[in-house]
Amino acid sequence: MSTNSNEIKLIIITFQDAFLWSIKHKKDEYEKAAAVISICKKDLQKLGITSGQSIMIKNSFGQITAKVKLDYSCCAGFGFMPKSSIINQLANFEDELPNFKWLEVIACQHSA
Repeated sequence: MSTNSNEIKLIIITFQDAFLWSIKHKKDEYEKAAAVISICKKDLQKLGITSGQSIMIKNSFGQITAKVKLDYSCCAGFGFMPKSSIINQLANFEDELPNFKWLEVIACQHSA
């Protein structure tokens, strides 16, 4: 997976979010809460964005747009997102067991 200068490689680790689960029947709230990725300051700087802005996240299986949240506990090259129907758009369903936990992606600025 090669990248352009304004793109970075990330590995997204997903996690269970009890709040997200509790609003799963409220479509607008659910999609807004699910489309958030936490990344470190170094990766924010590489992307040329600030916390609260949106990025495009893509791999060979799909692409999504997510709002970025600064996370000081996150390591460079990694991002954290809640398990959801949003992140599932990047999952590999071609294998016997789909991969939802460790997703290799390219992230870039989202042009509105």
